[in-house]
This record gives sequence, structure tokens and C-alpha cells, in this order.
Amino acid sequence: MKKERSQMFQNDFFSAIYHDFLAVDAQKKRIDADVFKPYREMFSDNENFNSRSVRTYPMVINKAQLAAIEEACMMIPGIWDIAIRSFDSPVAFGDYTQSPGKFHTAYLQYPADLDALMMRHDFFFEQGQAKLLEINVGSRIGGWDHDMVAQEVAQHADDVLPGIKDKIYSRSIITAFFISMLKPLAKLTTPQSPQINMMMYTMDVESAARFRELLLELIRQVPQLSQFDIILTKDVKEMAMDEQGNVSCRGEPVHLVMLPDATPSNPAIEPLMRARAMGKVVFVDDPMYLMFGNKAILALVHEPHVQQKLSKEQAEWVRAHVPWTVKANVPTVNYEGTDVELKTLLRQHQDDFVLKLVNGFSGDGVFVGRFCDKQQWLEAIEECCSEPNWIAQKYSGSDPIPAPDEQGETVDYTPVWGTFATNETYGGAQIRAFKTAKGGGVINSSKGAVEFVVFEER
Repeated sequence: MKKERSQMFQNDFFSAIYHDFLAVDAQKKRIDADVFKPYREMFSDNENFNSRSVRTYPMVINKAQLAAIEEACMMIPGIWDIAIRSFDSPVAFGDYTQSPGKFHTAYLQYPADLDALMMRHDFFFEQGQAKLLEINVGSRIGGWDHDMVAQEVAQHADDVLPGIKDKIYSRSIITAFFISMLKPLAKLTTPQSPQINMMMYTMDVESAARFRELLLELIRQVPQLSQFDIILTKDVKEMAMDEQGNVSCRGEPVHLVMLPDATPSNPAIEPLMRARAMGKVVFVDDPMYLMFGNKAILALVHEPHVQQKLSKEQAEWVRAHVPWTVKANVPTVNYEGTDVELKTLLRQHQDDFVLKLVNGFSGDGVFVGRFCDKQQWLEAIEECCSEPNWIAQKYSGSDPIPAPDEQGETVDYTPVWGTFATNETYGGAQIRAFKTAKGGGVINSSKGAVEFVVFEER
């Protein structure tokens, strides 16, 4: 067993159930399967499914790790809200985050209901310490569909170690999201009219129709949402809004809206923002929410003027769990107590830093110094440090996790933990990982990472 794996086990990071399963599974040398294969075949025309591979190995976390995750979910919304509000000028906020200043103005005037905030926090755990890499927001976040395969993974585990499925459970991410939305949705329905309709804009209605049935089955498991329906449309002209802000689609009232396929210029966005501000619809892809996923906020929370506005507990959490981050176009920075030219710092300490596009998605727009050759890194520095839409962040490592490979051999994987949350409430997790021996700095399903369902002790 490798030294780093032994160290990880000594910190009691995973459940004892996980250790027992690993020992038995290693003896049986079971060939790990891919439980997502049927869904890739069902949605073969959907690129978001084509790149996915979910293994049958249950990652069972213990109470200590769960507490660290729950603390992060509780702390982030309040800290991010303070950071966003720290700007008096929408122009200054827009320049810092490279986003339209008008959205900042709207955020201040019409505060978003954070119970409808769908987030996935991406963490590394470095020597057992959570390190926040980025936040993804809105209906485009991936991984919540693990709900569809969690029970199958638990059954696979029970075939290896009988009785284990009665000792573990996987939180329903879908349930957590929609239970949180019940509070704002309650303002839009009455006991006499309990029906809730969600409009989903999609470019591929045929594929989405198949997905709709799976999603409805999960959503309707929430007792308060037994009368829930999804209206699919690929034409925003089918949507209408009256003078009172009430939204409809093809004549049916709409209470909840998701726009996973919409571009920022989609003409439905601003009318839906107005309807949300008037309290007439829950709009999970409102730019008010999407600001929480702007990577420039990772730098903003370290800025002195924001640190001064945070409570002592919040400021300490940022310093402990958000790696040192700055806007990449800042000429001089204070790093570990010393003022230094940023370009010089990045050149001299290539292995210690990452450059990220503030609005990057699916692992694109990322340069990890230790996984770039020298010339590529120098060119990245020149490009990123001359533009306002990049950040520089201190590199964090990721504690490896053991799991079986395609041949049944137990090997180390390097994971990124995706923890789902609404407002301040934890709603489940997923893991994406590469084999540690393979290397690589960006761990994303679209780039070949495999996925694991996360379970907890009962």
C-alpha cells in the first residue's frame, strides 16, 4: 500500500464500512462495471451523457467528512452574498467579474431567494482539508443524475459484502433540490390549485422527453410534489408573460423554469428575471444565481475590503478552505506576506499555481502549472495576465482514493468531490476521478474521468 494511501486511511476520512468493503472486494477481484451504460445508450444523441461512466464501487464517507462538507455548504452562500454586495458600483463589479453590471444592480434591488439556488461545490481534500476549487450553479450542473443509479450501486456492493446496503444510503440530490424549492414554490400555488408546472427549454425535445420521464419519477417521490409536471419547449416564443408577471407556456401556467440549453443572449432570460423579481416564478438559471458560480468570486473573497466585511468565522473559513486566488491581470500581489510581481511569481513557481478562465465550463479554460510544459506555461502567463477574465490560484493536491480498475485490481484514483447544496443545506455528493498513475490536472467527466456514487453511514 502506498504511503499516501496509508496516511489517508489513518485520518479516518472514510467510513469503516468502506474499509471492510475494500478488503473483501480486493480478495474477490470483482470486475467493476459501469452502471451508466444503459443511460448512455438511451441518450446516445446527448453529449452530456455520452462522456459519462459511473462505477459500481460505493464511496462511503464517515461522520467527520460529512461534517466538513456540511460546514462548507452552510458557509458559502453567506460569504458569497457579502462578496457580491461589497461593490457599490455595477461597473466595478462587472469589470471584476467580467459579467454584465446590470445583473449586479438587479441582485441588490431584487434579492434572489437562495432556496432556489442549485449549486455543486467542487473540492479537493488535501491531507483531509477541504479546498474549494470552483462552484457550478443552475440546471446545467452535472452529477445529480446519480440518483438514477444509486440503488443499483448499493445492490452491487451487497453482492460483494452481504448486508452492506442496509448500513449505507445515498442522499437523493433531486429530492434535496426540490424540497428546498418548496418554500418559494409555496407562494405560487394554493391548496385548491396544487399543480406545479416546470418549463424546461431544450434544443433536443426528443431526447429531453425520455429524460423527462426519469426526472418526473424522481421528483414525484417528494410527497408535496406528487402533482408536478414538466413542459418541454425548444422555442421561447411559446412562453408568454402577462402584465402581472405570470408566466405560461402553450397556455399552461408555469411556476418553475430551467434553461439548461440557453445561451446568455436567450431572449427569455430578461422577462423571466422580471417575473422572478415580481415573485411570479422560480427561475433557477437567473443570472442572480449564476453570479455565485463566477470564478472571480474566489479571488474576491480574499480581497481586504471583503475580508473586513466577513465575520471572524467566515474570514477564517475562507483562508482555510479557499486556496489563495487573485485576478490574473493584477501586476503586483501580496503572497505569503511578501509583495511580488505576479508574472514573476508564476514563472518561478510553476508547479504551485493554476490559471482559470472566470466563466470557464466543463474543465475548459484551465492551465495547471505542474501539468504544462515550460513553454506552454509561459505562453499561458502572457495570455492570462494581460486579460481581465482570468484568475491565478494556488494549486491544491487531492488525497488519493483506492478503487478497483477495469481488471479488478485496486489502484489509486485522484478525485474531485462534487458536493450539492441549496442555500445552506447539503444535498448529496459525487466523485469524479482519474487513475493517479495517469496524471492530468483537470478532472472532468467530459475529459474522461470516471464517476463514483457517494454514500453515507445510516
